[in-house]
Amino acid sequence: MVRTLLVASTLVLFSLSCKKETRYEAVALDLRISEVVNDSTIRFQWKALPDKDVKAYRLLRSGRHISWWQSAYRTDTIPILHYHEGLRIQESVPLGNKFTYQLEVETKSGLFRSNEVIHERKQGSFYGLVQDVVVDTVRKYAYVIGHWTGTIAQYKYQENLRVKELTIPGNIGYCSIADVNGQPELYVPRHDGWVDIYHGVSLELEDRLYVGGQKVTSVIYHNNLLFVSTSDSALVGGSQLPTKVFRRDTKALVERVSGYINTRFLLIPGSGQRTELVGVVNDYPNRAFVRNSFDQTGKLLPERSKYISAGNAQVDIFQVAPNGKHFVSGGNGMVYDTSLIYRYNLYVNRPNQLPRSHKDMVFNQSGSVVYCSREYQTTIETYDFGSGAQTGVLTTSLYPAKLFTDGKQLYSILSDQTGRTSETIHSNYYIQKINF
Repeated sequence: MVRTLLVASTLVLFSLSCKKETRYEAVALDLRISEVVNDSTIRFQWKALPDKDVKAYRLLRSGRHISWWQSAYRTDTIPILHYHEGLRIQESVPLGNKFTYQLEVETKSGLFRSNEVIHERKQGSFYGLVQDVVVDTVRKYAYVIGHWTGTIAQYKYQENLRVKELTIPGNIGYCSIADVNGQPELYVPRHDGWVDIYHGVSLELEDRLYVGGQKVTSVIYHNNLLFVSTSDSALVGGSQLPTKVFRRDTKALVERVSGYINTRFLLIPGSGQRTELVGVVNDYPNRAFVRNSFDQTGKLLPERSKYISAGNAQVDIFQVAPNGKHFVSGGNGMVYDTSLIYRYNLYVNRPNQLPRSHKDMVFNQSGSVVYCSREYQTTIETYDFGSGAQTGVLTTSLYPAKLFTDGKQLYSILSDQTGRTSETIHSNYYIQKINF
């Protein structure tokens, strides 16, 4: 009898020691996005586990978050309550670009994690080089330009929605957009002597124009004419003639103008039948402002053209007022009439204060107010154009890299990189409507 009990006890112990713990393979949970409600709201679903084995479900979210004054990569743990009622959860996605999700399950036998699921926001933050912005206010598109990377990212700026992106081999210059026969054309000057012409909505390549030289700095369309600043330094009649004018329809060269290479031109609004351009020469140390006037055939009007030296001019901080009467350039906010008459610096009415170092500037619709972003500051300042006095300041969530207006509305491309760093390295950024 005793021997029988010992044998039975041994069998029971052996059976218990051989019993395997319940474990679930990661793929068995099959985490997936069941529905994208909108860009910032998604729903997850996964396979069920026996309730008696589950103690808790948790959703892990990893990615770079854009929050107040900072951008940081982190992993958040989101508790899932009431999982008995249905194995799904709705998630509010924070402001960011790409997030990785994983389900963590706590059971009686340990912790287990599911497969990874990635969600990319089209209306979140974006990663890239922010060196310029071109705006189509008719169709509500903004094109964020990376000169050094040859990238053009197209956005519906009212929605902060990325639509498409182009990558062009090599560096590109200062782009512009114009309506030609009712269709938007995006002009992309390249650093190989070519100008690419894209459809402004589809971003399909429609045409190309070889203009000469190695570097094309800028191109402006007006009245079926293309005004192009090249690096073509070949002498013609003993002079350099780097600025060239072409007919858009036939691509015929109709004019060459003397001056400096590497000039960024802007069209002066209200030019009418003539074409009035103002430009910043970016050929250090030959910093200068230039004004060129052309008749309706593209021929230069010498009596209306001039240039002046301007040591503090900056090609990347350069805006013409919508009324066509004045422009601003340089980190210290130099204001000129478009006839190249100096008016003042924006900080002139700030007694006993050092000059401000601005990162970008833009006028309001009437030209009466100048909006300025500060280097190394999460602020946008307003200045009265008539007096040069500062009239307001707004704190932003990140650093304003670029500013632009759409009628009465101000927008900013906000970056997580300070000062001019956003122009030299990639940053996380998004487009935000600014209300004063």
